Amino acid sequence: MLGVATVCLPKINDPEKPPNPDCKICEGFGWVCENHPNLPFDHGDGCGGAGDPCICNHLYEHKSISFHCEHCTHKITSYEPLPDSMPCPNCDRRIDLK
Repeated sequence: MLGVATVCLPKINDPEKPPNPDCKICEGFGWVCENHPNLPFDHGDGCGGAGDPCICNHLYEHKSISFHCEHCTHKITSYEPLPDSMPCPNCDRRIDLK
């Protein structure tokens, strides 16, 4: 399903900084679905989500997030998109992030 947004989005990609053609998330397109950020923008289920830059796109802004481990209170800084959980680098116990 090709819509107007699908046609327009690639035009703002910088030819000097192209997205990763081997990216497994956006399939080299450089854009992901806003509602499903682990899928390419035009993933075909008709969800209507807008496009967001993929992490391989130069337009993607890494947003740092700081929080403390609930087990050992170690301060952790990570970047979006956050996984559902991750091990604490200090005590190695799982931290639920969602």
